[in-house]
Amino acid sequence: MKKLDPSTINWREIQKIHDKGVPLNKLGLSRTMYKLGIKEGLLKKNKRRWTEEQKKEISIRRIKWLKENTEKHVWKRNSKFVSAPCEFLKDFLKKSGISFVEEASVSEEKNYSVDI
Repeated sequence: MKKLDPSTINWREIQKIHDKGVPLNKLGLSRTMYKLGIKEGLLKKNKRRWTEEQKKEISIRRIKWLKENTEKHVWKRNSKFVSAPCEFLKDFLKKSGISFVEEASVSEEKNYSVDI
């Protein structure tokens, strides 16, 4: 197997391109090579800086998606965090013959639900 040689890369040029907003996965390097560059201090990741307009657009799109895909919301997943007190209460209500609704959506305007 051929050993990767980071000295064959012009890291300064790659860093300049990345600093202009090009994500690391679009720089033409293999994942292994750019991870090696980061590990050896030859390349520095830049954190994405969102403008206020971009943040607002992301928020609007996320809200729209959640309204159109309520069944995919994180709180609707079966793998979500399980609360022992909540499960105890549900078991108690079931054993007592009291009917209740699990994961009730309480508002059309807000994307959240309550456990019981």
